Amino acid sequence: MIKYIMTLNQKYQPTSQRKGTGKRKNKIVLMVMISFIVMFIAKKEIPLIDNSIDRLIAPEKTKANQTCHRQAIRLGQKPDFARIIQQGQVIETHQGFLVSQIIIGEMGNDGHEIRFNVTCYTNSHGELVRAEIITTSK
Repeated sequence: MIKYIMTLNQKYQPTSQRKGTGKRKNKIVLMVMISFIVMFIAKKEIPLIDNSIDRLIAPEKTKANQTCHRQAIRLGQKPDFARIIQQGQVIETHQGFLVSQIIIGEMGNDGHEIRFNVTCYTNSHGELVRAEIITTSK
């Protein structure tokens, strides 16, 4: 059984002879799926994209994370020669945030890198409450 569709430009045309409608939808769905996969990979692998997405989704968590990163670098003996190795994990608490497992690397006295782990607490507005060095290693 052939179904007919009436359009403005053509009187009758079987649905099997219409061009591009099914293919166009398939292409759009495919492009959307590929875009989601690319964004997921980029979020996991590129810190700038991860931070930008987090800033849009949860600005309070992002502010707490940034506050803790600044303080974690200041806790070292040579903050001018420090870097963030691992961003850490932001956990929501009852009245603020805990940012744990921030790993900082800095230049030691002998020129080798010293790494230390920092845990930080902020209030709900992202202001620092307490930050401390948990472990130190070479």
